Amino acid sequence: MSKVIGLAWVKPTSLQLVVRNKGYDTRIFPGDTDWSQFMTTASSAKKVAVVTDKRQFKKAIEAELPLIVVCIPDVEWLTRRGIKCLDGKLEGDNQIQLVITPTQIYEELNSSDAYTASLTDSWLSKSNPAKRCAGCKHLQEECGYEPTPTSKRPCNTGWEEADPSTAYKNYNLSQLIHLALNGSREDLLMIDPKSFWKATYQFATGQMGRAEWITDHARLLKSSGTSKSKLQNIVLWVKRYGSKLQQKKISNPPSKLDIRLVNKLLVSNK
Repeated sequence: MSKVIGLAWVKPTSLQLVVRNKGYDTRIFPGDTDWSQFMTTASSAKKVAVVTDKRQFKKAIEAELPLIVVCIPDVEWLTRRGIKCLDGKLEGDNQIQLVITPTQIYEELNSSDAYTASLTDSWLSKSNPAKRCAGCKHLQEECGYEPTPTSKRPCNTGWEEADPSTAYKNYNLSQLIHLALNGSREDLLMIDPKSFWKATYQFATGQMGRAEWITDHARLLKSSGTSKSKLQNIVLWVKRYGSKLQQKKISNPPSKLDIRLVNKLLVSNK
């Protein structure tokens, strides 16, 4: 398990200078070196990944790096995610800066507790099955790239999604849900990710109307930062493939994962 601490005001380069003489090998991400290269680099120093991009945090956790310092100037984001922020705290809606010394940083690097993934991170991992690539045209093929759905990226098939308005034709419903949740800001999200998952499959299988899904669920994601197009793709997917999902027919892009989740949903509703 990874140990994670947060710094809102200390700059990544300053952190590197502070801990370099204490036997720490720090690397700032994103950067030229990827996670796997960093882990396999021969060194007696303790490896510390310094994350400066919120989108890189989940990758650092999945790589099981032993020590992670998240340098992001957003105390609220760090706090809501369960990351101990050393140089800041929340007082109501205000972010208060705290004085932090190098000694305190050393102590936290050695004693911070293992990080527990936030609820959103846990559910995003469920919607991103291993050995499936959102870039693959047929979706069932194994791909050498990390299987995190994005709207455009290279793939072993040589295919790229060029038109976001037709993305629903090439993605599984689970992947579209992943895209929608990943497009939101967790600190602004006013819905449990599990509830959005369940509601979307209820919508796809005819157990919930389109208007109800949009009003009670989709709008909450839109207000937290998810783009209209990502939510619209879910509506278009249901319109085109919902009947196949209701009949439990596996026909691309409905996947085995979609069918399995529908089965669980139907059982849980009995």
